[in-house]
Amino acid sequence: MMHDALAELTPRVAGKPNLYVLVFAGDGGEDVFRNEAEYATPLFAKRFGATTHTLVLENNPATLTTRPLASWSNLDAGLAGLDKVMVPDQDILLLYITSHGGEDHTLLVDMDPLPLDQLGADDLAGILAAHRFKWKVVVVNACYSGGFVPPLRGPGTLLLTAARADRSSFGCGSDSDITYFGKAWLVDALNRTPDFIDAFKQASGEIGRWEKLDKLTPSEPQIDIGSGIAAQLALWRQGVSAGPAVPFMPATPATTRRAASP
Repeated sequence: MMHDALAELTPRVAGKPNLYVLVFAGDGGEDVFRNEAEYATPLFAKRFGATTHTLVLENNPATLTTRPLASWSNLDAGLAGLDKVMVPDQDILLLYITSHGGEDHTLLVDMDPLPLDQLGADDLAGILAAHRFKWKVVVVNACYSGGFVPPLRGPGTLLLTAARADRSSFGCGSDSDITYFGKAWLVDALNRTPDFIDAFKQASGEIGRWEKLDKLTPSEPQIDIGSGIAAQLALWRQGVSAGPAVPFMPATPATTRRAASP
């Protein structure tokens, strides 16, 4: 399935930077992460056009025959496959990870009953360092995800996290269709702007307002901008004619899940 998914990537557009998006939905026990992963493909394709290519790794009972698993080995294999087709000096990797995160800065990787290895901050840094990505955008949408910033920061890298290192983020669970960060950054902000940094600023403000309204401890999303990446993203945007906003339709709505419960 990984081989087929890589073979189905849209062809690279020559002569300009391309964006290669790898989405990793780690927890197969909640549909909220699947909803974000399934939304990413039409969002990036329809909003940002032919220079954008998307690969989805997903743990969910509904997609066991249609999506490669979100596992440590598939993440490494997916990155290796993208490495082979990307032009290192021009193209940008966008890695979007959505799952539960622990206080020890480990992401939940689960597809019961498979014995999957968990993914820590240092683990992710090691996997990325094994490949020749000069330009990277790494988005970690999980509780305590700010702990991923120290091992991942560096030249050519934009890091976005849903929370600071010692804070929870919100919006997961069986009653949610999408996380707070996924709604604010993917659905709301990226449908207004192709600028990932500006989208983060918009999303952070929106999340702060929701948390205040819900009387929640602020998650305080984090951003770290390595040298050169902002200019490279601006160069990529020069080749993008942003399409219309893409409405969010959950692959498995929470209302459907509740209605199906005994």
